[in-house]
Amino acid sequence: MGSLFGTSGVRGYTVSEITPQLAMDIGGSVGALIGNGKACTGRDTRFGSHMLELAARSGLMSQGINVIECGVVPTPVLAYMVSEEADGGIMVTGSHLPPDMVGIIPLLEDGAYLPDEQVKVVEESIVHRAFLETRVDNSKVGSLNEATDCLSRYRDRVLSLIDSDLIARNRFRVAVDPVNGTACGFLADILEFIGCDAAEINGEPSGIPGRPPEPRASTLTDLCAMVRENSLDLGVGLDTDADRVVFIDEKGIPLSEDVIGVIFADHVFAAKKGAFVTPVNSSGIVEWFRRTRDVKLEYCKIGQPATVEAIKRAGSIYSYEESGKYYFAEEVNWCDGLLATLKLLEILASNKITLSQLVDRYPRFYQVKHTINLPAEKKDAAMSLIRDHVLPTLGDDCLQMVDIDGFKLVYPDDSWLLLRASGTEPVLRVYSDSPDRMRAETLVKKGIELVNEIVNSAAGQHSH
Repeated sequence: MGSLFGTSGVRGYTVSEITPQLAMDIGGSVGALIGNGKACTGRDTRFGSHMLELAARSGLMSQGINVIECGVVPTPVLAYMVSEEADGGIMVTGSHLPPDMVGIIPLLEDGAYLPDEQVKVVEESIVHRAFLETRVDNSKVGSLNEATDCLSRYRDRVLSLIDSDLIARNRFRVAVDPVNGTACGFLADILEFIGCDAAEINGEPSGIPGRPPEPRASTLTDLCAMVRENSLDLGVGLDTDADRVVFIDEKGIPLSEDVIGVIFADHVFAAKKGAFVTPVNSSGIVEWFRRTRDVKLEYCKIGQPATVEAIKRAGSIYSYEESGKYYFAEEVNWCDGLLATLKLLEILASNKITLSQLVDRYPRFYQVKHTINLPAEKKDAAMSLIRDHVLPTLGDDCLQMVDIDGFKLVYPDDSWLLLRASGTEPVLRVYSDSPDRMRAETLVKKGIELVNEIVNSAAGQHSH
């Protein structure tokens, strides 16, 4: 059996891969890890999510865990409830994946994703059926209680982290696209509560979303049009569980997650010094930010658990992932698209400018992405060859080589080239990023040529 857990919980096709039995086994194994106490469970709006949450709950209760049922909630809301009330949790959500897929995400008592060591413990327990040995007898089965005030408690918590009066004075007009998911009605209600005028698109909870769930520039065209045609101040595009967010400026233009990432960094680090953690695939704009703001920058592996582990290790107060995940780590241990929206409105209000004017203060970077087919069993050999033969050729004029997740070469002009074996697909990724579009394309082309030259003989693959 291969690794069950990917970069964010266990994911696969609903029912056929993520079966009720697997959900119950995960619940049992997470319950065994918790040992005793309480766990919160939540789910998204997808077909099958309720079924899988019920199964996960049964697994938890069979270990003597008392379950607090939170219902259909955004992942940040469940994470908050876990941090307040419980010793762990399980969220059932497809997040940004296609609608026929789903994930089961265990959470720590502080609301964060499980780190790798604990993921391995849960996996081993499932594979070897170890959790069966810790099932309780009938008199000690866990209880089930419904939490009815999750949303209002979370709302009060996030509003305590921002200056809502400052936002209210600006009467922002905002469009929200919650992709028929867990934030339907909820984010719009919070915005209305603090004096904004909020409208929704894809605002009815449904297992059939009105657009692909991953919020990217290409999937948010309706939201962009809504902002542009109605002269709104901001568009907010979420994924199913509202941990990811993409913002649209007042001209209807979707903004780079990396630029938003450094806008938030400026806001956080202007108030307090600290470490800025970000994965190796973040734009070169973070190098520009490090240099111009004299902030300590630390790279980490790609993926939410790795990012959270790095945040904790570095004692970081802020981090972001280029997929639209923003961590205000001094305040919460999870990424939160709802809190990020409120923080952005606070920044706009305090600067008294539009979002496009704010973005214009920052340099523009261009990213080029390419993949090379590479069978999974050849990845290790290929990366060794790249280390020995390709890096010396590419790295002679580089400023820094980061090798914590593949090989990232950082150049003096804030450009970078990343060579990395995918953790989820049989491919090698060749990515570049630069303030100059031609430079980004040249770097990737050079990387592909050298990798193909070295690896072709060993792996017999072709690029596409």
